[in-house]
Amino acid sequence: MIDDFKVDKTSCEERGCIWDSEWKGPEGLPLCYLDPKNVGYKRVGPVKTKTTGLEVELQLKETARKTLQKLKETARKTLQKVPQIESLRVDVSYLTENILRVKIVDPKAIRYEVPIQTEFPLLQQKLNYLNDDQRVYNVDINEISDDFTFTITRKSSKTKIFDTSIGGLIYGDQLLQIATRLPTKNVYGMGENTHHSLRHDFTNYKTFPLFSQDHGTGEEQVNYYGVHPFYTCLESDGKSHGILLLNSNAMDYTLLPEPGLSFRTIGGVIDMFVFLGDNPEHVVELYTSLIGRPILPPFWGLGFQLTRWGYKGTDDVRSVIDRNLKANVPLDVMYLDIDYMDQYHDFSYDKKKFAKLPELIDETKSKDNL
Repeated sequence: MIDDFKVDKTSCEERGCIWDSEWKGPEGLPLCYLDPKNVGYKRVGPVKTKTTGLEVELQLKETARKTLQKLKETARKTLQKVPQIESLRVDVSYLTENILRVKIVDPKAIRYEVPIQTEFPLLQQKLNYLNDDQRVYNVDINEISDDFTFTITRKSSKTKIFDTSIGGLIYGDQLLQIATRLPTKNVYGMGENTHHSLRHDFTNYKTFPLFSQDHGTGEEQVNYYGVHPFYTCLESDGKSHGILLLNSNAMDYTLLPEPGLSFRTIGGVIDMFVFLGDNPEHVVELYTSLIGRPILPPFWGLGFQLTRWGYKGTDDVRSVIDRNLKANVPLDVMYLDIDYMDQYHDFSYDKKKFAKLPELIDETKSKDNL
C-alpha cells in the first residue's frame, strides 16, 4: 500500500498529478500535487434562485472521469476504493442577515450527517425571506466557465470570505476535499491541536489531523481529546468571520501560503456554516446563536479543582485530599479518573482497590473546609 503512494515522478504522473521537482518555493511545498484539470465538477444548467437561497446541480468533469478510469486501468487497488460521485447538488441557505449555510450533497444517496444539528436552535426556526439589501453577504457562482467554483463576499468591503477558485474540489465515497483562499493570515481556531501561537502559521504547508483520541498534552503537534473544525479570521479592516465545517469523520486541514486552507475528510457531506461579524466577539455570538449558548456553570464548578490519572486506591486519594487541606491549598472539587472503575465500566468502581470509596465521598461532603 505504501508503494502505491510513493513520491516520484512516474507514480505522481500516473495518478494524474503534476510533478514539479524544480520548484524553489516555500519549504514543505509538495513536489506532487493535483492537476486542476483532472479534478472538480462542472455546473449542469443555470443557478436556481430560491426565496431562501440558491441551488446548483453539478456533474463530474469529463477530464476527471477519464483520470479516474485511467487509475482503474493501472490496477492501483487503494485508489480504486475512493471513486468520486458523478452528480452533486449544492444548497445555499440564507439563515440570517449574517449567517449562511453551504451544503454539498449526493442527491442520489443518503450519507452520514452529524445528528446533533437537529438540536441546533437556529435550525429549528423557520427561514424568513431575506432580500438582497438585508444580507451583509453575496454568494456568487462562477458562470463564466463550466468549472464549478463559488465565492462568498462581504458586501461592505468586497472582502472574499470563502473563495473556492483555488480549486481542488473532490467528492468521493471515502474522500472529500474543499479548499479556499483566505483574505488574510489572521486565522485562529481549529481545535484540538497544540500550536505554538494562537495565530496560525502559513509558511510550510502544515497539515493537522482532526481525529479525537485520548492523548496527553506535550510539545508535539498532534490532535488530543476533541475535534472542533471551526476557525475565525480577522479581516484587514478589523471585521471578522468564522467558518464551521459540520463533519465528524476523521479529517485534516492544511494551511497554504496563498494564504489558503484546505479540508479533507473520509466521509459524510460537505456542510459549512459561515458567520460574518463586525468583530471577533460578534462572530462568537453568531456562532452560538446556531449551536446554542454556553450553559451557566454551577457555583462549585467555578472553584478550585484537582484531577489526575494514577490513583492506586482509596487510601491514595484520601492522602492527597488531606495533604491539600493541611497545607491550606483551596480544594472545592476532587476528581478521579477512569482508573477507579471496575474494568473501566461506567457506573461502577473497583471494590478491591477502591474499597470504601462511597464512605470517602460522604466524608468529604461533611468537611467544612473542603
